[in-house]
Amino acid sequence: MKIVKVVTTGGSELSDLFLRQTAKHSGIWDDCYFYVNQHVKKCDWLVVCHSSALKKSDTALCDPDHIVYISMEPHDHGIPDGFFKQFSKLVLCDRSVSHPDIRFGNGLTWWVGINVKYGKGHVFSAKCTLDYDRLKTMKCPDKQNRISVICSKKNLMSGHQKRLDFILKLQGHPICKYIDFYGGGYHPIPDKWDAIAPYKYHLVLENSIVPDYWSEKLGDAFLGFAFPIYYGCPNIHEYFSSDALQVIDIEQFDKTVSILEKLISQDSSEYQSEAIYQARTKVLNQYNIFQIMADICDEPAQSYQKCKLIPPRYFLEAWLNKCTTIISKVNKRIVG
Repeated sequence: MKIVKVVTTGGSELSDLFLRQTAKHSGIWDDCYFYVNQHVKKCDWLVVCHSSALKKSDTALCDPDHIVYISMEPHDHGIPDGFFKQFSKLVLCDRSVSHPDIRFGNGLTWWVGINVKYGKGHVFSAKCTLDYDRLKTMKCPDKQNRISVICSKKNLMSGHQKRLDFILKLQGHPICKYIDFYGGGYHPIPDKWDAIAPYKYHLVLENSIVPDYWSEKLGDAFLGFAFPIYYGCPNIHEYFSSDALQVIDIEQFDKTVSILEKLISQDSSEYQSEAIYQARTKVLNQYNIFQIMADICDEPAQSYQKCKLIPPRYFLEAWLNKCTTIISKVNKRIVG
């Protein structure tokens, strides 16, 4: 069995929330044993999930050709090129990144089944209520013929503002009597499951419209047996059947409302369709981040070397220091 060291955000305290996506929280998937945020001296593969996972340098004895970075974000703006050069393989969606071995896609983690408390917008405590085993075996719960949506009032980026504007328009339209609004600023809810599972339909609004990027917002809808009404990834049908979700464009408000009205009036059973069950199975297995890592970590180490990974900020600091030195030299020449 191949040994894979995985570095994620949250440290050892939140490791189990990651491991819950494997059977019995075992960290085993296919023929890989994943050690998440644990001290491992020697491994076949080393995987970093998200640039923020590296708060400090990390060292392991591993194959230098078996070091992987999984972005988990639509963009990697502001991350120096030197950071990416540490890795032999990248999994990301940002087309601006240059690297000889990039697999375009996203590492998916789930947020349904986690009871979360927030402090200043960031997770400070979380407890697992659902895991791979329970999600895999559970039956579809009873549903009400309504639409739910989870949305915060953040407007830090243009995507946030566009989404917020759409939500405000919905709240001012008669269709809103069929919609329940959840999230910060609306109806805060600790576990997303409670805002998805009771509903036939779930409105999924991505912050960024990027090829190959779809977030846990969509995955969580499928896991909750809801039929997603989706705005986001332009090539989403390469991942899921067109029967498994309804694509909308929130910039076409009247057309979107017509779609919502039609779904509600039909009182149909899209959430019980075979397409939804197939999509849900894909989220549980094929698009599970452990399956993504297992697909990449396909062979044992061919050699072992001491490999050290450096956080992005060190590359940025080095670049800033270099710029400062150059500016200082130029100023001296001007003054001199």
